[in-house]
Amino acid sequence: VDLCVEPGQVLAVVGASGSGKTMSGLALLDLLPAGGRITAGHARLGGGPIDLGLADAGVAGDGPAIPRRELRGSGIAMIFQQPRASLHPLRTIGGQMRETIRRLRGPTPRRAADAASIELLELAGFARAADRLGARPHELSGGECQRIMIALALAGRPRVLFADEPTTALDVLVQGRLLETLRRLARDLAMAVVLVTHDLRVVAEVADVAVVVEDGRTVEAAACGRLFDAPRHPATRRLLEASG
Repeated sequence: VDLCVEPGQVLAVVGASGSGKTMSGLALLDLLPAGGRITAGHARLGGGPIDLGLADAGVAGDGPAIPRRELRGSGIAMIFQQPRASLHPLRTIGGQMRETIRRLRGPTPRRAADAASIELLELAGFARAADRLGARPHELSGGECQRIMIALALAGRPRVLFADEPTTALDVLVQGRLLETLRRLARDLAMAVVLVTHDLRVVAEVADVAVVVEDGRTVEAAACGRLFDAPRHPATRRLLEASG
């Protein structure tokens, strides 16, 4: 799989279930499931090499490779398709926000951490962000939980945000608002967003460029307009037909 995304750009990685879309992000962050490992390839962030655990991870003249552990949350962040499962069910949103901020930014007094939490929640689209600090995940809707995950992902000021099927199980109106939030964040924060999805309607709404993946390989890559108007690969045409 070959991916390249620029600051402020939304890149959609599209493919059927099991095509390998999510594995790319998990591999980059060293979060592959048990038994999974990287056997070849390379990755760069801002021109510098990322250490993928391979003997030839670096290139002469690049300097030391960045360990993936150091990238998590700060260089690259990831949100998943089941946001409520990613939140602690018994802890308040404020408590989880403070923990994340301190882990990524260092020791932070409670008042400052709460102020930062409110700022992040506002960035994620909450109108009354302070009201959410005392809530627990079961008191929030699926769309609100996904916005909480976006706020948590922004805590480390990442340069790249992987969004893995972020609109799954959300109704159409909530999907639209969430996608607009991702589009706005990419633009306003000059953050690269990689949107993993199987739904080409989502791609049409928010992405600049799309990469189609089948059986773990890139089979087509193009600006979204060209991809929709003149698909070249059978996998792309099948996805378009399935999207109606």
